[in-house]
Amino acid sequence: MTVLRTLGGAWLGVHAPVAPRPALLWLLERGFRAFLPGAGPRAVDWRAFVHARELLPVAIPAVRVGGLLTPVRQRPEAGLASANDSDRNGALAAVADAVRLAMDLGINHVILEPGVARVPGEDGATDLADVGARWTKDRASAWFARRNAMLDRSLDAVCRTLHRCCKAHPDVYFCLTGGTDVLSLGEPRALRAIFEDLAGRRLAYWHDAVAAALREPLLGTPQGEWLGELADKMVGVTVGDIADGAAYALPGSGSVDYPLLASYKPTRGRPFPVALELDPGIDPAELPGALAFLTKFGL
Repeated sequence: MTVLRTLGGAWLGVHAPVAPRPALLWLLERGFRAFLPGAGPRAVDWRAFVHARELLPVAIPAVRVGGLLTPVRQRPEAGLASANDSDRNGALAAVADAVRLAMDLGINHVILEPGVARVPGEDGATDLADVGARWTKDRASAWFARRNAMLDRSLDAVCRTLHRCCKAHPDVYFCLTGGTDVLSLGEPRALRAIFEDLAGRRLAYWHDAVAAALREPLLGTPQGEWLGELADKMVGVTVGDIADGAAYALPGSGSVDYPLLASYKPTRGRPFPVALELDPGIDPAELPGALAFLTKFGL
């Protein structure tokens, strides 16, 4: 299967030229054939890229509801699994905004995390990608146990909310993805339950190799569990790495199991999006090495 080499919008928005046409030419010159719109440190008018794409071989595989580099608890989509009407309505509005953008860009795939569980008791840092939190296995497991105590209630809420999304936007494929927050429903057990409950709806799976690698040592979820359980629903993958606890580092610099990931790449169907998502602080000069590493694994 052909790989659709894709660059994440947050990093693109920081490092590419501001004007759409030069930005797309910059993208092509660096070996990418697609970009993935989403919120980032710099606001980007993604709709302007549609006209700028004329006669250029640049694709757009999907749109993100929230900014990947923003902790999910700070995004509206966190409310997808909330029992609070205001939270859910805010999440639905964010999804509707992403759907409108996708339609304007001429695509029908929207990536989102399926919300976070609301747990009672003392609050605290819950994002495993927060290196300042100094995570330990015991602390992560304690938070995960609190999440699991609320899991059934959260799953009921998110399934109801996603049902509303699917009904309101019947032409859209909602691509559920993994999350770095310990309270997220973006993990294999919860995702399986969502797919089972909403069987027949236009739901797909977008694998986040970085989130899977980050959760493995702290929560004991093998990277292969995500792929083994959900590969039949997988329509795209986010790549990067975990280096010294920092998320979205350069591929090959950390704990993402790339040989395993490559073995689950679909062999048939449309070009398979492989979206490189990087911390904005990474220099563009690092791109050739990152792409060479991915090429070794056919990604």
